[in-house]
Amino acid sequence: MYCKLGEMRDKIGILRPVVTYDNEGNAIEESRELFARVWAKVLPTAANMTDAPPEDKNIVSWRIIIRHMNNLFPNDLIVYGGAILTQVAPPYLLDGRREFLVLTCREMVPDG
Repeated sequence: MYCKLGEMRDKIGILRPVVTYDNEGNAIEESRELFARVWAKVLPTAANMTDAPPEDKNIVSWRIIIRHMNNLFPNDLIVYGGAILTQVAPPYLLDGRREFLVLTCREMVPDG
């Protein structure tokens, strides 16, 4: 897989959790705020349909390539075209160089 800057034609948003702590010191996620908006190359990679009762959802897998960032965490959510994508693996370097990051994400689409 390769990528050039001119191929990054999609805008994505990165949502970061806002965490507060209760009296016992436990972290509580209150909401998510927009951390960054970056250009990306977004590629759908797979789709899976399940009819099992606990998971009546369709799953779409995505691969997203962005410019390298040091401050991206695996629990950050990705917003793309109104869809909320969850990262399923930590971001990794494309071709082992610090030029691009690859995000492997999943979108849960409700059935119906």
